[in-house]
Amino acid sequence: MLSFALKVFLNWAFIGALFFYSHSSYGNVIRIAGSDLLRDVVPDAIENSVQTERFECEFDFLGSYLAIKGIHSGEVDIAIVAIPEGTDVVEEEIEKLPFAYQIAILAVNRANPIESVSLKQLRGVFGVNPDLKITYWGELGLTGGWGLGDVQPVALRDVHSVALVLLKDKALGFAIELSPSVMIVEDESQLKQNLLKNNFSLGVFPNLPKEKEIKILPVSETEDHYAFEPSEQNIFYGDYPLQLPFYILYSSQVVDKDYLGSLLKVLYSDRLADRLRQHYFIPLPKNVREEKILNLDLGT
Repeated sequence: MLSFALKVFLNWAFIGALFFYSHSSYGNVIRIAGSDLLRDVVPDAIENSVQTERFECEFDFLGSYLAIKGIHSGEVDIAIVAIPEGTDVVEEEIEKLPFAYQIAILAVNRANPIESVSLKQLRGVFGVNPDLKITYWGELGLTGGWGLGDVQPVALRDVHSVALVLLKDKALGFAIELSPSVMIVEDESQLKQNLLKNNFSLGVFPNLPKEKEIKILPVSETEDHYAFEPSEQNIFYGDYPLQLPFYILYSSQVVDKDYLGSLLKVLYSDRLADRLRQHYFIPLPKNVREEKILNLDLGT
């Protein structure tokens, strides 16, 4: 079952959906729907890059829940949606291809000697948890003067990112509230400045900070598990735990194969991968995207 936080994320924009879905598709119209987080990324790229004289597109990026509902009912031809891990919302006749990810990244000032963090430790730092409360860096394994310092959690709240939602869902769980000690900022530059000026801050980012003075922390499921960095490879293979996958859904019996091939080449292109990175998304690794495009060219 979906967690409450991710149910809220997969929104219920019924008014817009009724307008879109009331227009039945006749003739050579391809109906493409998807997550509202992709609204500023995907439709323009498709319209500007997919060359075809036989089709026109209708776009509706009102939310993943509605797009999934639409493709099951036949009112949507192609959906690009968020599907949380462990969630079975796709019927057998619907094809599902990986597309991209949103993630939550933990980071500190590079002067801080901590090397990794676990989901359980994050629960103690960021959550209101009577069974586990972490206040000092010593409780995260640091010693000496570092161990006596207060852990000062800070996170970015941004409508274009689910980083904070992912932290709540994956680390805190449904029953644990966000601690009032967590500083919430509304601008990414504020978050970066906080870490650059404060060696005791632990920040939650929606993407990879480029500043050399900021150190990204590998994350593990528990202290006994290996901690993985948020690389494209680790995210694609499911090793990095703070992630939300996005998929391309379609019915091979409904969608024109020539159009689908052209569309997938755009969705897996380097150009779109760069646009995804600019909008808090992590694309598939380059070698995976190249393999999928090669398979399209070979017809496999």
